[in-house]
Amino acid sequence: MLVPDTASHPPADLRAHRLVVLLGAVGSPLFWWLERMGGAVHDDPLGYRLAVSGLCLAVFAMTYAGGRARRHVQSGVVGLICVVAAFFSWTAAKNGLSPSWVGGLSLLTLMAGLVVAFYAQSRRALWGGLLGLGAALVVPLWLTTPPPGGLVFPRPTFMGLLLFSGVSLYAAGAARLRMLAAVRESRDAQATQHRAAADSAQLLRAVIDSIPDHVYVTDAEGRATLRNEANAVALGFDDPEAAIRDPGAVPADPHAVEARADDRRVLATGQPLRNQTERTAGGAWLLTTRVPLVDPSGTVTGLVGVSRDVSEQKTTETALRESVARVKSLLESAPDAVIALDESDRVLDANEAALALLNVERDAFVGHPFADLAVPAHFRDEHRAKLVRYGREGHLGSLGRRLNLPLVSATGEEIPTEITIAPAEVDHGDGTKTILFSVHARDMREQNAAEAELVEAKEAAEAATRAKSEFLA
Repeated sequence: MLVPDTASHPPADLRAHRLVVLLGAVGSPLFWWLERMGGAVHDDPLGYRLAVSGLCLAVFAMTYAGGRARRHVQSGVVGLICVVAAFFSWTAAKNGLSPSWVGGLSLLTLMAGLVVAFYAQSRRALWGGLLGLGAALVVPLWLTTPPPGGLVFPRPTFMGLLLFSGVSLYAAGAARLRMLAAVRESRDAQATQHRAAADSAQLLRAVIDSIPDHVYVTDAEGRATLRNEANAVALGFDDPEAAIRDPGAVPADPHAVEARADDRRVLATGQPLRNQTERTAGGAWLLTTRVPLVDPSGTVTGLVGVSRDVSEQKTTETALRESVARVKSLLESAPDAVIALDESDRVLDANEAALALLNVERDAFVGHPFADLAVPAHFRDEHRAKLVRYGREGHLGSLGRRLNLPLVSATGEEIPTEITIAPAEVDHGDGTKTILFSVHARDMREQNAAEAELVEAKEAAEAATRAKSEFLA
């Protein structure tokens, strides 16, 4: 057994070994004295007993020493036990294995065997200790010349008793080693689980802190139990743990008051609040989701809140809406028809002038194929082919040119127009593009009628001039 060099709080094994050695040192001369007080006289000089006590005290002192001796206390104690056992086996044989010596030697064997069996740290140590103890008992007993009266207790019988004791002690020691192995395995499994839990917690912490959104967790009372770095920084802290410990971490501005009220509502009702737009006192826009934490019994134990700063997106959306509103206002104020088509010829939008020109309702026009509703039947296939060819090859052809072509109204009337269909590519910023087409059509009926009237007036003037010339001739 390896024993740490800690003297202030020695381990239990070390204390037990010290007690065994101290009992051996005191017991050896004590029992010699008790035997003499009882009138028994054996071939057992006191000097021998004192030598055994001195050896025990030397090993006892070794347990307080440092270095190598201190780290191998178990080996020293087992060696001492074997020496003491050999001494008493020799003494018992010299005294004829009388009943008192057999009883004492059996008691010594049991006590020594228990020390070896119950403090062995491996099967190898158990085997070595019990075999060493057996040899220490058997060899002196077998080699010692018995007294003139012979042995009272036969050697084979006593050695059979020793063999039975050794087998029993080995079984007890092996059972203890199995129990220790199970305990160590359980302890190692728990340590592995604790390390895995610690690693998982550390990984989870790293993942949460890497999220740019604000993440926080509260208990059932609304007290924060976790904040990620983004949330802590937003509250003015460099350390998320400090943001949790500080009761004044949440500012007392109107947004914070409303946020805490929303937290309490989620905790009270158990219903989540998702994608709620909030504006902070500093003017930032947040998109917040609050989800309750529920245990297996259905009790709300807290909540998880995630807030994303969407100020830039909000600004972009506002600018886009304003831009769309301006463009739409311009289109609606345009006197000519303006129609937007996608690459499949579907109408995306149209201004009021276009709806009036074609005499069609918006719902019946927007979302439907432009060619089917407004292009003359004999020109529809060519119109579609031009859009497809541009989308596939980028070939313009007559696209972008001003053409005099008729459009068909909802009543079936062919309306003469000056029409231009121009392509436009919309870049989405992610490597993809969408092709749109804008149709600009001017109603040519009034202009054509005026031109016809001019032609008629010119022809009438020319006819009158010819008639006058013929009359004068």
